[in-house]
Amino acid sequence: MGEEKSFKKSAFGGFNRKDVIEYIEQLMAQLEAERAESRRKDERISDLERKLSKYEEACATSTFEITEDSADSEGVLAQIDAILLKYLGGEA
Repeated sequence: MGEEKSFKKSAFGGFNRKDVIEYIEQLMAQLEAERAESRRKDERISDLERKLSKYEEACATSTFEITEDSADSEGVLAQIDAILLKYLGGEA
């Protein structure tokens, strides 16, 4: 809620209490929604970092041979897929 908010004046000075309370409640709900979104993004980042680490490990520790029989792109890609599936637990 980046825009300015104006409140009605109260009969005895100050601002209308109900309007102020409603506005604060709206801000709190928005803040909680943004915190939940931030937590969701943090979890997604952690998940992607774990997967990247596993991928980097797979790349560093795995080798595959390209022979004349497997020199076609499908054979190479199949070997790469097998390596990734092994280290990512079935996820590509």
